[in-house]
Formats: sequence, structure tokens, C-alpha cells
Amino acid sequence: MCARAEPEPAMATGERRRMLEILRHNTGFDDPESWVAYATQHGFKRVRSIPIECCPDCGGVPARQIGQYIYYSTLMRLRECSECGLVWADAKLDSAIVAEHFDHVYKDEKYFEQSRRLTFSEMAKLIDQHAVRGARILDIGGAKGHLMSQVKERRPDLRITVNDIAEEKLRWAAQQFGFETIHGDARALGEHRCEYDVVVISDVLYYIQDIAIFWEALTKLLVRGGLDLIRIPNKLWLIVLAQAVTDLWRLARRDRRTQDRIKYFNPEHAYVFSRGYIEKRLRGLGFRDIRMLPVPPLSSVAADILLAGVFRLTVAINRISGGRVVASPSAVVIARYLPASFSTA
Repeated sequence: MCARAEPEPAMATGERRRMLEILRHNTGFDDPESWVAYATQHGFKRVRSIPIECCPDCGGVPARQIGQYIYYSTLMRLRECSECGLVWADAKLDSAIVAEHFDHVYKDEKYFEQSRRLTFSEMAKLIDQHAVRGARILDIGGAKGHLMSQVKERRPDLRITVNDIAEEKLRWAAQQFGFETIHGDARALGEHRCEYDVVVISDVLYYIQDIAIFWEALTKLLVRGGLDLIRIPNKLWLIVLAQAVTDLWRLARRDRRTQDRIKYFNPEHAYVFSRGYIEKRLRGLGFRDIRMLPVPPLSSVAADILLAGVFRLTVAINRISGGRVVASPSAVVIARYLPASFSTA
């Protein structure tokens, strides 16, 4: 006779049902049964989020999927737009979750003063080189103003304004460094009525949810002939390559459905930018003289010498290639706002 299967313990059955309910509620889990063990192990909770099926910039349909990952009990996928080339995360977490996340994980003073020392120094150098005397500078997403404090040391003649969505950080920037501040998101910037000679967007573009609104706001923030500096990760090629390897490995193991992370991608980011997307978007807005340059990565005191050497190598490669090759893991895009109606006469 066949032995009768013992029924699951009541607690185990109840926990399984609870986890299945969470998986069916949360975004992304088309096959919740496959994720029960994983969700139980990682303590999944009910999370509100909104699926983003079309490109959040141009509204185009996805051309391909670049992997999937778990973030706050939500299964998200990176999708690439068939029209504009933007790569986006296909779910938007509830704003309260995002706000709480950054309240708890936002970097301390050591992060800004040490880990970002080379980054800020290079950005400050670029701003110094390109800003005319007495120029008005806007740092979008400038937090506590640490980058602009280095700019101010180099160029005390510049008139600096810092923007952020966090009022507490802006108070710090005003009290510690004396900067003017603008509180608000992309919509607030679109309603702002002041123009600037230089707009800096350093390591913040990938957080801006209303990216289409932001791009339109950018043209209102710059004077004609003004300059835009955008610092972004330069890792899309690495992400795509690593995902191809992951797909092959998981195919061999027959467990592609439960991939929970994408190598070299930060799950905090809403987008991954390619050079083609950035250049096409800026040209469409009326920017000209678009260049992409290597910039130093994040660092520690012990790694500064090595990283500085690697950075000099990437600069050499960029120059030898006539600007076509940017080999650093991060890059800065410099573009001048010269819409067709602008005349230098």
C-alpha cells in the first residue's frame, strides 16, 4: 500500500496562504507559486506600486526586457523603449515607501566628504572651466550642497542655487554654505521662473520619476546659450553583457523565472541611460555641441591614487578616440542650449 501523505502543519499552511496573498497583491509576480519559498525566506510584505508598461518618457512600447530583480517585495523588470531607447524599471513604488527609504539610507557626511571627493572635485573643475564670470548656477538634486561648496571655493563670483525634494537638506545647504535654494520636484522646476547660465544634474537624473516633465522644464531653466552638465552611470553595456551570461547560466539550470537581481544595476534607480538616448533627447530639445566625457568613480581614501590613475587612462582613451569612447563607469554629458531660433548676432 502507498503511504498516505501527512497534511501540512496548520501554521505552515497558513503562512503559505498569507505569502501567496502578498505575492498576488504585489506587482510583477505572474506565477506566484514559484516565489512562495523565496518570499517566505525574505519576509515579503504587502507593497503598493504601479506597473509602468509604456516608456515613461515618449510612451513607446518596450523593444526588449533586460533582466528582472526584486526590490521592496516587488518584481521589477528593466525594459528598453523601441522608440527613444530609454531603459526603465517597469514598476513605480508608492511615494511614501520611496520617501521613507531615502530618509533611512541617505548617505552621511563621510560619504560626501570622502567617497565622493574625486567626483565632486572633477565636477567642480568642469563647472569652473565652463562658467563665465558671475554666472548663475543651478544644482538640481544638490542635497546639502557639498558639490557646490567645492565650486564656490574655486569660483566665489558664481551665484549658486541648490534644488532638492528634501527640505531638511536644503536648510543645511542654506545654513552651512549660504546658498539660495529651491524646494520641489520636476513639476516645481517647470513652474520656476528664473533662468540660469549653467544647470548641473549630478547623479540624480535616474531618480526623477516624471522624466518627460523634467526634460521640458530643463529648457525653461536655461538661458539661450546656457550650459547643461549631466553626470550619469555609464554601465548599460556592462549590464546587458552580464545579463546575457546570467540568462545562459539560468537556462542551463532551468530557473530563469526566479532571477532576483541584475548585476551592475542599482535597484534604487528608475532608469539606465545609453549615450544614444541622452544625445537624441538633448538634440530634440535644442541642445548642441553635445559631448560625453569620462569622470572619476566613487572612491575611498586608500583607493584614491589607483582610481586617479585609472581615470587618467580613461581620459586618454577618450581623447585618442576623438570623444567616441567613454570607458569609465560614469560619465558627464556637456551640452549647450542653442535652439533653432537662437541667433548669436
